[in-house]
Amino acid sequence: MIPVVDCTHGIISQKERIYEALTKVGFVYLINHGLDEKSIDHAFSSSKKFFNLPLDEKQKYNKSDNIKSKTGYVGIGVETLNYSVKSTEIRESVNFSPNDGSGVDFDPSKISEIGPLMKPFLKELNNKALEILEALADVLEFDKQWFLDQHRVYEKPSYTSIRFLYYPIVPDDIRNGSERCGDHTDYGSITLLLQDEVGGLEVMNRQGEYVPVKPIENAILVNSGELLEKWTGGLIKATRHRVRTPPDAALRKKVRYSIAYFMHPMHETIVKPMAGDLMKYAPVKTEENTLKFLMATFTN
Repeated sequence: MIPVVDCTHGIISQKERIYEALTKVGFVYLINHGLDEKSIDHAFSSSKKFFNLPLDEKQKYNKSDNIKSKTGYVGIGVETLNYSVKSTEIRESVNFSPNDGSGVDFDPSKISEIGPLMKPFLKELNNKALEILEALADVLEFDKQWFLDQHRVYEKPSYTSIRFLYYPIVPDDIRNGSERCGDHTDYGSITLLLQDEVGGLEVMNRQGEYVPVKPIENAILVNSGELLEKWTGGLIKATRHRVRTPPDAALRKKVRYSIAYFMHPMHETIVKPMAGDLMKYAPVKTEENTLKFLMATFTN
């Protein structure tokens, strides 16, 4: 179901195929994308070291109660992405942001298990996300700099963040098919996902059916968020997805790790349709729009 695009000759060389995948599916796999494999391996290794810490050690880095902050450790049951259903989503995460504007300082280099190499990796993912947005702008016949100017996330506050995710072994009393990560769409611009071989991600097709997504080693799975859908007047789709507990008993005994980079525009950005159906979506201010989701996610 998910198109696979080979970017050996650069992201821009495959701009039409990437755009087509995001308009038809909302997801696309990129292989030979240029991210350093050693950096990816180090990021997963660091993530495993952190999540293997005792709970009381991880809780020293708890996410602030400040709803505007996305940084810090989030334990099981604290966050509910499918907030229309009262259930516990079985996962942990730790999050870092270049500058979320909350005033909460959370430096990954202070956590020895994650270390100082995480900031360069964050920058590397940011640059890759900007490459993708630049390619999409080219297809949409926007000014080449237009998306880049809305995502100067190292210069001005935004909800852009990197999230390390850990899905522990599924307890025996949890039924097959329960959610490790609830049904949702991402509410930013685009998301870049790196994942291990365990799988569990499912994406909704255009018939409203959930389809399992097979992991591809070292590939980036890119999906479009709600703000990109709004900017393109519905041409690009934000597709619903979730992570389910595996039906296979052996897989239920395996932990799952993934790393997501959520690219958001700057807080001050007003998002409105620039292509497609110009009347389909009302303008929204990025910060207010995202806060609405955060409040629902963390106060369920």
